[in-house]
Amino acid sequence: VLHGNVLSERNLLQAIRNREITSNDALLVYYCGHGAFYGDQHALDLPSGDRLRRSELLDTMKQKGARLNVLLTDSCANEQEGALAKAAGPPDMSPPYLARNVCRYLFFRSQGVVDINSASRGETPLINRGMATFSSALNSVNR
Repeated sequence: VLHGNVLSERNLLQAIRNREITSNDALLVYYCGHGAFYGDQHALDLPSGDRLRRSELLDTMKQKGARLNVLLTDSCANEQEGALAKAAGPPDMSPPYLARNVCRYLFFRSQGVVDINSASRGETPLINRGMATFSSALNSVNR
């Protein structure tokens, strides 16, 4: 688990590269934080100040040869020209229902690549009581 200023492009990519992964494993990378589109690239604005393209992160994951690669990011996808995107969604939205069986099938019976971000290009994620709705729903499944 990387967080705070330890969450840099170098540390994150190195942690993936150093992880022992077999062809039977599922590799999950989850990020909740700032992000935006810079030109035609969706990038994560990491706490260290680094900007990591999601495509580069996913390519690094795929190189490990896991049965399943899952990249879940809960970040804005606004168009930016250098500034960090700030989340600003409608207040007090109820989190969507996400069944436990969906996660079981997704992570343990699937293979290939799953690449999900909580907002489409040009959008910010929904916020509910100070937490992104996507992360809130994901956390409720894991309780």
